[in-house]
Amino acid sequence: MLTTHTIDGFTFDLTHPWADVYEVHWTFTGNRDHRGMPLMTDNLGAPIPLDEVQAVYGPLIPVRTTDRSTFADVLRAPYPGDDQVAEPLPVRPVLRSPADPVRTLAATTATAPAARPLATSPPATPAPGPVPTPFTLARLLGRLRALGGRR
Repeated sequence: MLTTHTIDGFTFDLTHPWADVYEVHWTFTGNRDHRGMPLMTDNLGAPIPLDEVQAVYGPLIPVRTTDRSTFADVLRAPYPGDDQVAEPLPVRPVLRSPADPVRTLAATTATAPAARPLATSPPATPAPGPVPTPFTLARLLGRLRALGGRR
């Protein structure tokens, strides 16, 4: 079975799925139309010839499936130019001799600047009166209705 097909100089590998611009994956059904064009399916509708999929939904991008071993192979692969990188220099610990002066906390702390006077705050707004409860509002409404009915 032929597993590749060329359209306009581009060769499609039909052994793996292809994604269109809408991120729909198209796979080769294993069948071809009367012209020999591979039939592709999106697993939702009828098979469509590859040239129509490319023209209507393209460009198509190959979808590669990967697993853990593929990632491990990539991470372990030599990087071009690795042999040109120099080895890092060894790091030596820094040792202090007893003759070195020890800096104390008192010697390193600076004096605090003089405190500035605080700006006066704007005058406080008076506190609002008590908030009426629904019961208080209902009583007030009842009294107003009673007064309105006496006229």
